[in-house]
Amino acid sequence: MAAEGGLREGPPGLGVPILLSSGMRLLLVEDDSELAAVLEAGFTEHAIQVTTAATLPDGRTRALLDPFDVLILDVMLPGGSGFDLCRELRQREIATRS
Repeated sequence: MAAEGGLREGPPGLGVPILLSSGMRLLLVEDDSELAAVLEAGFTEHAIQVTTAATLPDGRTRALLDPFDVLILDVMLPGGSGFDLCRELRQREIATRS
């Protein structure tokens, strides 16, 4: 359901409204394939383009190669932590699109 300012209900189970825009690009780094599929389906339903990665190295590669509007990083990933990936991307001055 849409509200003022483009605020809409987020994907099922997220429990919070999020600001959505058609064509938004999201990188989801999540090693639980079932959870990743549910989140991807929910975001896709709201016209958000989702790219998924299941490991820290794959997430790093995708984040370095393509610009994204939003990154969602799991904390415990094969190859390291989502916190580590976030810190590394910030050090490399890789930012989300504005």
